[in-house]
Amino acid sequence: MMMKFDILTWINYFVGAFACCVSIFFSGNVLLNIKKIKFNIKDFLLLILFSIFLIFNSLIIDNVLKILGTLLVFFSIYKFILKCNIHDSLIFSVVTCLIFLLGEVTFVLFVSLIDLVFKTDIIEVIVKSFFGNFFISVISFFYIVWLQNIIRKYITKLKSNNKLYFVFVGLITILVILSSIYKLSSHNWEFNYSFVLNMIIIICSLLLLIVLIKQYLNNKEITDKYTLLEDYLKTSADLIEKYSSTIHKYKNNLITIKGYVNNDKDKANTYIDSLLDNYKAKKYSWFSKINYFEIDTLRYLMYYKLSKAEDNNLKLVVTVSKELKDVKYCELPVNEVGILSDIIGEYLDNAIYAATESDEKVLVLDIFSQDDKINFVISNTYKNDFDINLITKSGYTTKGKGHGLGLYDIDKQLKKINYIDIGYKKIDNYFVVEVKLDIIKKEKG
Repeated sequence: MMMKFDILTWINYFVGAFACCVSIFFSGNVLLNIKKIKFNIKDFLLLILFSIFLIFNSLIIDNVLKILGTLLVFFSIYKFILKCNIHDSLIFSVVTCLIFLLGEVTFVLFVSLIDLVFKTDIIEVIVKSFFGNFFISVISFFYIVWLQNIIRKYITKLKSNNKLYFVFVGLITILVILSSIYKLSSHNWEFNYSFVLNMIIIICSLLLLIVLIKQYLNNKEITDKYTLLEDYLKTSADLIEKYSSTIHKYKNNLITIKGYVNNDKDKANTYIDSLLDNYKAKKYSWFSKINYFEIDTLRYLMYYKLSKAEDNNLKLVVTVSKELKDVKYCELPVNEVGILSDIIGEYLDNAIYAATESDEKVLVLDIFSQDDKINFVISNTYKNDFDINLITKSGYTTKGKGHGLGLYDIDKQLKKINYIDIGYKKIDNYFVVEVKLDIIKKEKG
């Protein structure tokens, strides 16, 4: 049962709680390194609301959930007043809460020392007045200002380890939910102030858990794409180095041939024959051709995929129209460029897989412009025959168990953009994919 207090007691509690909330706000500005503090009437009203919640949390809850309720206030100030994202709000609120606990311990030890030395009962007086929260807030703020650089350093490290962070916060959230449910069940789900507060904690925790899972999946997708982009760039750098080395060797060979031609034509012919016997110029010969296509993301993707094809010892035939160098492209949204990359990448992956399994091991890529559209034609030899009318159906595959989602997923992706046309056909022993992109910027006439 909640105790009855007079108006002065409530004012005393409110002033102390409000001082704590204000201190959290300023501490957050310090940790976030905000130079210009912004504060409006909405923020002021939110601080009042959080202060009231802090009072009821302190009076009603008498177990570990009291700390969690307090942590919820810290989190809310970071999220709704300091405008942090959920990820940062969680990290900064936990760290700030720990610093405030340190401030409270320091305050209690200091006042207890005064009581011990001067034989007073000042701790009883201060703790029961708003001065307790005020002094704790001041001490905690001092700690944050003093340790801000160290705190930021460790927060940066924690934020960089996303997997560990999400596991930790997820477990804490689940424990909060289970603790609240246990608290309610132990009181036979009796409806009172404690019931309402625990239900609020459960609902907020469930919402937080859902948001965390969604954010983790989004972060994982972004991280995977970033890792893939790193692979693209690394492959591009390796290809540039190999291509430059090949050009250098060509120059040396030409110089040698020129010397032989001037002195001994028979030796020149013998040397040329030896070069033809060891001719490997076809390897990476497609590299300079791909440069005619000037959409960077797709170009890096093709560097990467064609390099994989080379590693699989496929016979590559790459043709890219020089006219593409003069083509002006429409500016595409980032997410749509990502979808295009996924689609082209999946077709190339399928083509590389099928060609590698086939006896002929041939992969052909032809890129050109026609009818104001960019055309990608990907052709590959294949081993197992298939029904071309079923290749976009879920589960249909020629790769064996565990495959069969590629073209079906592409078919779903195609519905997200309206400037792409896809066609499939079989010519002799080649499977051909035609991708037509209406992305050429139209001249204003």
